[in-house]
Amino acid sequence: MWYLTPLDGSHKQSPTKEMKGSPQAQEIALRGHRENEQTSNRGNFIEILELLKQKCPDLAKNVESMPGNAKYIDHHIQNEIIELSGKLTRGMIVKEIQDGSNCYSVIAVETKDKGGIEQLSVCVRYLCQCEIVERFLGFTDLHKFDAESITDGISKMIINSGLDITRCVSQAYDGVMSGNISGVCKRFQSQVGGPTPYVHCYAHRLNFVLVDCCADLKDIKEVIGLIQAIYNFQSQSVRRSEYFKDAQAMIGYDKILELPKSCDTRRSSQKNGISYFHNRLDSVILALENISENGKPADLAECKGFLHQLKSFRTLLLIFILD
Repeated sequence: MWYLTPLDGSHKQSPTKEMKGSPQAQEIALRGHRENEQTSNRGNFIEILELLKQKCPDLAKNVESMPGNAKYIDHHIQNEIIELSGKLTRGMIVKEIQDGSNCYSVIAVETKDKGGIEQLSVCVRYLCQCEIVERFLGFTDLHKFDAESITDGISKMIINSGLDITRCVSQAYDGVMSGNISGVCKRFQSQVGGPTPYVHCYAHRLNFVLVDCCADLKDIKEVIGLIQAIYNFQSQSVRRSEYFKDAQAMIGYDKILELPKSCDTRRSSQKNGISYFHNRLDSVILALENISENGKPADLAECKGFLHQLKSFRTLLLIFILD
């Protein structure tokens, strides 16, 4: 949503080029799913350590000489390294702010992660060496989604990072979190003790424009609604979702994909759904046909309706154009 610049000063040349290829840019986890010696990929931490051992005999000798119960590579140590790295990074961010303009803006957005947990992402924007930079402070879990809980999450992240909350000069969220009466915007202003003007996320504004434009076109609206209806149909039952996975395996796809969730307020999620239907339409049709033949009687009418719409020339043409 907002561009984040690296801490090493490389943003002055070409931040995008500098970050390309890094594990963070590729969204590669530090830890592996399985980390025993029989696993082909033990995760970045252990695999990089093994690579360094090949290049540095002294390191290999020291690691191998460690006792089996004190090698310091298990998941607890890895998590501690991540936590300590986060503290050091936040300390550098605080120092940059204090040594520079000594004021900053806060940017926050809440979203659901892969595990279904709602998380609040908090970033800061400030002036560093005559250039505007944005830094990520961290995530905080949200157990409640009211304005008070979100405001507390933002303020705690700022204070725990070592920043002076009274030095915040502006705030940016999406429209849902703003609220000029009792929303996050108003509550955060009262905690800061100053005006702290609110700026709506520009990426979110553009997203609303795209979504509203599609909603005004009847044909496009019907196709997006059909894709969302099929997603809702298969997501309501584990048995139905298995039909969609089995259909991909029967056709011979190397990678089995889940049907992407479609959201009314996010154009990117709608685009993912359209791309899935464009690239794997044969598996969707096969899954619906199998459900209509072998599923419950109540599923028969819905599947026939979906198939009738999916096989129409107009629907196929629009899916191709939209993708």
